[in-house]
Amino acid sequence: MHYTARIDDKEYIFEEEEILHMDLIPLKDSKFHLLDDKVSYIASILHIDQDSKCVTVNINNREIKVKIETILEQLIDKMGMNAVADNGQKEIMAPMPGLILEILVKAGDEVKKDQDLVILEAMKMENILKAEADGSVEEVLVSKGNSVDKHQVLIKLN
Repeated sequence: MHYTARIDDKEYIFEEEEILHMDLIPLKDSKFHLLDDKVSYIASILHIDQDSKCVTVNINNREIKVKIETILEQLIDKMGMNAVADNGQKEIMAPMPGLILEILVKAGDEVKKDQDLVILEAMKMENILKAEADGSVEEVLVSKGNSVDKHQVLIKLN
């Protein structure tokens, strides 16, 4: 099993054995002493942002923002399922090839952030595509039962 940490725009991959090999000792004031391969670090967690899943840490008096991704999050990113959030929410796109099971909105509907818009079946799983922000439905480009390709535009928002 491996874990990925993103620091700034650089990605680091850690195998579970590497993490288990580290020696971590709690100190006073929420600080930790970390010994890794005979190198000593003093670390403390400054802030945890639950929304972005970023952790701000201080290591040897250097502040670093780290994003930790689980294996599931890595897989979702690799499969292109984050494409919905990457397009500024003007278009809801299929994150992968699949079959439209349900369209939950129609042209002219007002939508709220996190509202369900479309149910897409892909790889025998139902995937609910949600609105990333408030807006209104400009156009629905697919119908129930349609097969769609990866990155195909399903709904246009404004």
